[in-house]
Amino acid sequence: MSGQLRMNPATAVRIAIIVAIIAFCCTCSIGPLAGGGTDVDNGKITGHIVYANDGNPAYNARIILMKINADPVACGAAACSLYIAATDSAGHYGISGLAYRLYRLVAISADSQFFALRCSVAVAGPSIVNLGADTIRRPGAARISLPDSGIDSGGYFYIPGTTISWTIDSAAIISGELYAALMPAGRPIPFLVYKNFAAPAKFAVGSEIIAAEGDTIDISFDFGDTLDPGDD
Repeated sequence: MSGQLRMNPATAVRIAIIVAIIAFCCTCSIGPLAGGGTDVDNGKITGHIVYANDGNPAYNARIILMKINADPVACGAAACSLYIAATDSAGHYGISGLAYRLYRLVAISADSQFFALRCSVAVAGPSIVNLGADTIRRPGAARISLPDSGIDSGGYFYIPGTTISWTIDSAAIISGELYAALMPAGRPIPFLVYKNFAAPAKFAVGSEIIAAEGDTIDISFDFGDTLDPGDD
């Protein structure tokens, strides 16, 4: 099924807050806000961002790098190994001081209307990792069908290793579905994660999810695939 993008008020508020925080951080520093987890933090990545529709460079796009399984709701910047940078006028960026591990990268245009997701960025040593070009495009959305029981308003879905999450509210519980806006389009998302604030259990949702620009895809959630609670 497909449909026009829409956003419920709770989702809009949450996304607005996240974008505002990211924008503030980008005005304060370019480079690592927090890192660690290994004895050596001297990895570096470079790349550039262009618009999918015309190939032009994306100036002042925000680059958000987090360790690949990070839960953006449950962990702070230090625990998530959050790094933020911005692109220059040619769309280029660089982030240094990286711990050696796997990361996930999200790029967001300066007007917060275009997104890109790179699902795996491996930093394994001091050599510069050149990621080349990533294209940003308008996001899609997902309609997540909820199970008949076991869901309450303390739950949320998120894309691991990103700042993107959606909180389950009473309206979603009543309707039996959650509308997840601002889903990066164009590349497969390995899976979403469901978690409840009050419980450690985490569950994988969907598989190789591909959102299309401006369209809504349907995803079913049934508590089927349990993840390691400590795998952040």
